[in-house]
Amino acid sequence: MENQQLTPEPYPNVLHLPPPRSRPLDFTLSDNLPLLPSNWNFLSRPSTTPFPFLDRFPPELFHIIISQLDLASLHALRRTNRRAAELLYSHSEYNTLITYAWDAVRGTLCIDTAKNITCKQLYEKLCTKKCEGCGDFGGYLYLLTCKRVCFVCFSEKKRYFPVPPNLASRKYWIASEIVDTLPHMKALLGVYSPARVASVDTVFVDSESALNAGLEIHGSSDVMTETVIQKEMERINEYSRRRYEATFSEEEPKPFIEPPEVFLSRCDDRVNNPHRFLAIVRAPWFNRSKQLPEQGFHCRGCEDLEKMPFHHRRRFTATSFEEHLEQCGEIYHGRHTKFRSRNDEDEEDQGQDQGQDQDDEDPRVRNLGQLEMMALFRLWF
Repeated sequence: MENQQLTPEPYPNVLHLPPPRSRPLDFTLSDNLPLLPSNWNFLSRPSTTPFPFLDRFPPELFHIIISQLDLASLHALRRTNRRAAELLYSHSEYNTLITYAWDAVRGTLCIDTAKNITCKQLYEKLCTKKCEGCGDFGGYLYLLTCKRVCFVCFSEKKRYFPVPPNLASRKYWIASEIVDTLPHMKALLGVYSPARVASVDTVFVDSESALNAGLEIHGSSDVMTETVIQKEMERINEYSRRRYEATFSEEEPKPFIEPPEVFLSRCDDRVNNPHRFLAIVRAPWFNRSKQLPEQGFHCRGCEDLEKMPFHHRRRFTATSFEEHLEQCGEIYHGRHTKFRSRNDEDEEDQGQDQGQDQDDEDPRVRNLGQLEMMALFRLWF
């Protein structure tokens, strides 16, 4: 079923999303899922065999049981026989998921997070309109921990940046045994991010969960940051020593000594990092009162802009768009009236706006990149 817009028409300054099949690729998990056959159907023929185990349950109890089951169990149940599939499709929440968020269901199965997400959890997120990171309209789901997100948040905020287990251990200095208990996923091979980078690593863990584990172990962010910086500098100094010895040794030339693993200051390339797109699927907001989905729409006055609050990837509903116009001004000649005045503000004001983001790093971590370069600089001069 095509997603319907709930926005009143006409609305002259909005850009509606094209139909899903003709929409430009975001290179998320949605765009890397295996293609379904053109003649594929949820239930091609009616059932002929009963399923006594489920048939004998009262409807109320059946609804409760299905809602609490994880998606992996429901997938296994659906494949039992046609009658089991029919019963599942009669469940209102599950039927809504396969109708409007089938990519989300398939995505959890492909990245191995389906066993951690229940039918009710995913349904509630489908019925959630706002991004959990900023409050904007959220047109995507982050399937590692099942959260509603917008493009700006999942492409920029650190909490939605899955990392390999060894990097999580280094960033927050937590034992590998603890990392193994964090929410994790298996990457689906494909091409991700606007940079169109092929995925390499296979297992990733949730950054926010790793951060919380680190804070619990170290007691405070200050202690954790000091520990991480100390350990990273030890790694860099050891690498510098080995390079120096290999370069100036009078013995036979030694094989080139590989650098240490990627420096922490370089482990996140923001929007172009493919890791950010590995667990992301497109998902409309399902309006329970009207029993219809909405994809949201973009603002014509923000087209081609990338600085908040004028970011071209923001989406709106009729209500939030009115609030957007109040904040940014009416649209004349394709631009908001407040755009130029906001664009002329000095960098200090922009820095203050960015400083309010709780995802901002500790200044000492930002300085770690300079320390890393200084350590390597000594090798050449």
